[in-house]
Amino acid sequence: MKGFKKMAALSTRSFSSYDNIIQMDELQKSMKDMARDFSKAEIEPFAEKIDREDHMDISLWRKMGDQGFLGITAPEEYGG
Repeated sequence: MKGFKKMAALSTRSFSSYDNIIQMDELQKSMKDMARDFSKAEIEPFAEKIDREDHMDISLWRKMGDQGFLGITAPEEYGG
């Protein structure tokens, strides 16, 4: 879990310069924005504590699941 503070800080930066390099459709852009906003609101405030304790509260995992961030790389037929 080390590095959550750094990851949260990076995710809140504007990556608009990458939008010219990586072509994303509207759904992908929306997901990117949603992940950035979630990270800023839900992870960044606790990132230092997560890193220090090497533990992330189950409630944060549930919030990530509610937003659809867990299993995102798995095909829908397998629960993604």
